[in-house]
Amino acid sequence: MISYYGMTSVMYPSKLTARYPEKDCVDLKELLSVRSEDWCYFNLTQCGHSRKIKSFEVTVIEAKGIKVGWVEEETVNTCDLDNDEAIIGDAEGSVALDPYLSGITIDGTLKRVEGLELKDGLIIRTEDFGNRWYIDGRLVASDDKSDSALLVKSENSYPYSDSYHTYYRHPVIFINGEFLVSDIKYTPGI
Repeated sequence: MISYYGMTSVMYPSKLTARYPEKDCVDLKELLSVRSEDWCYFNLTQCGHSRKIKSFEVTVIEAKGIKVGWVEEETVNTCDLDNDEAIIGDAEGSVALDPYLSGITIDGTLKRVEGLELKDGLIIRTEDFGNRWYIDGRLVASDDKSDSALLVKSENSYPYSDSYHTYYRHPVIFINGEFLVSDIKYTPGI
């Protein structure tokens, strides 16, 4: 019912936080809009509830470069991304769409996406923890062989469980510029 009446973002809010490096050049315009004058990582996290983000949309307002992706980690506070060397998509357990490189990088392997280019107004949508990717409404990559898109398959389909934990990918955005996050979808539950 909450989804039907368009109240998901009110009942289950999300927020963006600078992940690394924490610099003075970051301007959090509102909870889901950011301008960064230098390269910076941002976490997209749930705020005050435990439902996991499984899909979201990023609108590039103005950017010199952007990588929209997901990273596997037990908590959103520890990962290879928290240093000067690791990059989303290259770090183990991560995937990222990079319009500048015209492709998707999974665990360090770049797969080209035809017709992908970085431009202002570009809308990137990622669903099911990075298993489906859309550019301006067009499906460009999927982990499903029956889709007519680039096949992107990770070692694990997310979420996955072992005998001790359930592992999720968490949304991360790496940008030099300005973007807006919208249309966030969550896993079912409380």
